[in-house]
Amino acid sequence: MPSYDYRCNKCHEIFTVTKSMNDSSTPTCPCCGSNEVAKVWGNVQLKGCCKTSGSSSGGGCSSCSGGSCGSCH
Repeated sequence: MPSYDYRCNKCHEIFTVTKSMNDSSTPTCPCCGSNEVAKVWGNVQLKGCCKTSGSSSGGGCSSCSGGSCGSCH
């Protein structure tokens, strides 16, 4: 199941919730109990790209550049 980061609008606590992608419920803040929270959007990490370098940052093979991969498997 994926993990999602949330930030409480009341106490500004940042916390992570693991839940199904089909679960649209809004979590409550574990610090103050408020349900006034917003999802925090962070960096997206691509996995399995350019396994010769271990990352998608390029430089692992000739078809990777600028963070995007062509035909690496």
